[in-house]
Amino acid sequence: MQTNPARKNPNQTCEYHGIHGHRTEDCKQLREEITRLFNKGHLREFLSDRAKSHFISRDVSKQNEKEEPQHIIHMIIGGTDTPRGPMLKRTKTSMVREKRSRTQEYAPMGTLSFGDKDAEGVIQSHNDALVISVLVNKTKIKRVLIDPGSSTNIIRLKVVEQLGLQDRIVPATLVLNGFNMACETTKEEIALPINVAGTVQETKFHVIEGDMRYNALFGRPWIHNMRAVPSTLHQALKFPVSGDVKTVYGEQPATKEMFSVDEAKPMSSLSPIKGPGPEGERVTK
Repeated sequence: MQTNPARKNPNQTCEYHGIHGHRTEDCKQLREEITRLFNKGHLREFLSDRAKSHFISRDVSKQNEKEEPQHIIHMIIGGTDTPRGPMLKRTKTSMVREKRSRTQEYAPMGTLSFGDKDAEGVIQSHNDALVISVLVNKTKIKRVLIDPGSSTNIIRLKVVEQLGLQDRIVPATLVLNGFNMACETTKEEIALPINVAGTVQETKFHVIEGDMRYNALFGRPWIHNMRAVPSTLHQALKFPVSGDVKTVYGEQPATKEMFSVDEAKPMSSLSPIKGPGPEGERVTK
């Protein structure tokens, strides 16, 4: 609707419209047009250095968020990758949390905390490890274990082969000790650009040739470099980025499938072996 010309203030002029009635700095249409141009990358040479940095950071974040993986690496060792029985309900819960993980949650600068809201969608009660998915060169690697108890990062050789990055492997010897003091010697290592929620970190891994329940293990070197705080209780990982906090949610159904343990047979179902055991006792199996 056009304003009555008789009611326009002749002392106020809009240079954008070339008419009287309002000042240029008060013109709403001009502000909207300038905002649109800024969002498309125009006129930024007139901004201050601080404002330019803001737009550059925002553009990079949007580009990383829209990036979709071209390939996905699932579990490579034998066995089914499809949950069975009651796991179907857990899969439905996982789909809800995966959709939520596409968004970023923010907290005040310097604050990394967890609350009841972070545990929404988590199957309770549980003692599950924290397992996530990451991107490497637009390839999604699933079943990545976050382990603050490990002093090193580990990746399977077959995963590196799936990525087609064997040429980046370099010789390096390291002896790994398990909780039962069993030793595993690695002879190779590789540095990979790990993309988690749009944040890329060059990370060194020791390469394992044998089978593991997970495709890669992120230990304290990666966790500390990311300044990340994992919570197995909330099935989530948080880390600070440019004054904000990003949240990555765990994939609980995959965790339950990876670390599932067969139920022990009740004593009544144990059958004795013929013949006495030590001191005449019967031995059961």
